[in-house]
Amino acid sequence: MKAALVPPRLSRLGSPAVVYPGAFLVAFAEGMLNLGFVFFLRERQGASPSLIGWVTGYSVLVYTLGCLLLRRLFDRLRPQPALLMALYGMPAFLLLLVLLPSLPLTFLFSGLYRLALAFFWSPAMGWLSQGVEGDALSRRQSRYNISWSTGLVTSYVLAGVASQRDAGLPLILSISVFAGCAVLLTAALAAFPALRAAGLPASPVPLAPPSRGPALAAAGGTPLRYPAWVGMFASYVVSGMVATVFPLFAQDVLGVTRGVVGTLVSSRTLLQSVGFLVLGAASFWHFRGRWLLISQAYLAALLIAMLFARSVGFYAVLFPLLGLGSSLSYAGGLFHGIAGSRRRAARMAIHESTLNGGYIVGATVSGMLYQQSSMRAVVAFCLGSSLAAILTQGLLLRRAR
Repeated sequence: MKAALVPPRLSRLGSPAVVYPGAFLVAFAEGMLNLGFVFFLRERQGASPSLIGWVTGYSVLVYTLGCLLLRRLFDRLRPQPALLMALYGMPAFLLLLVLLPSLPLTFLFSGLYRLALAFFWSPAMGWLSQGVEGDALSRRQSRYNISWSTGLVTSYVLAGVASQRDAGLPLILSISVFAGCAVLLTAALAAFPALRAAGLPASPVPLAPPSRGPALAAAGGTPLRYPAWVGMFASYVVSGMVATVFPLFAQDVLGVTRGVVGTLVSSRTLLQSVGFLVLGAASFWHFRGRWLLISQAYLAALLIAMLFARSVGFYAVLFPLLGLGSSLSYAGGLFHGIAGSRRRAARMAIHESTLNGGYIVGATVSGMLYQQSSMRAVVAFCLGSSLAAILTQGLLLRRAR
């Protein structure tokens, strides 16, 4: 009788039913937190640009180390308990951060929040990609990327507007969304047995057929993952700058409101979502190393243009274009990192560690350069990182031939 209470179609629900909406909600809360945290630290704790960069970099470093050190655990742990630990832990630590506002405790609780976050993204994407390869893997990744990037689009605008009312409001909203997502997942797992039963694959995932790309090693996948990760790292150096230093520069020099700052940052993520949509419908970039170089050269060209940006209008044009470039860098790192691999959750942990490593460098170095020099010095550093990535990618692609 109990089985009849669940419609047959719902009884076959799989990982996409959890991961896509979960990615949207978690990214939505993360986006509000990331932008709101900058204004919170500056207004509530009087933090300098350099200190904001260090706090952000430290917390992301905790996340990165968590992904690296726990990647074998993620391969063994069923995704459902991992996601629940993340979704109940994140709002708890953020609430303590808001209720106990001191700089040492901010370091402590922001680090614990990021450690809890490590239990979400890697297991979620590992679960989503189980048993799929080639075009099917690309389509799932595209929908996943659109889910989280769409969440960021809306959250940055809301964070900018909310922080104009109160510097702590974006954090309170983030806590509410995380807690709501935890309740929804708990209810879904209780209502649908198929979601509770899903877990680690019983047999190795099939490798991509040779006609879709180069032969893949039995456990490692394609060697293109290395240049793809290099490009993704450099792309997230820029992301770290955009998230931590640009909001301060926009207020200090451009003289815009926090709502406008949120809209500018959101425009970058909006075009990134469009890029994910296009890349998910196309396969021209699969196993094609030249597209990794093209995306990085495109990013470098935009950074050269940014050296001369002096108005809000200029940034309003540049930021969406940056979003398009970052979509190919991110999608390339994700697809080539997972393709052919049998240890999906562990490979996703490396993916998350790589992109967040770039974010750490971008946030900390940009914060110090902005405080000691200027925004032009910050952009020049990001440009140097992109040019170094192009050189490294070229060498790796040459070795891979």
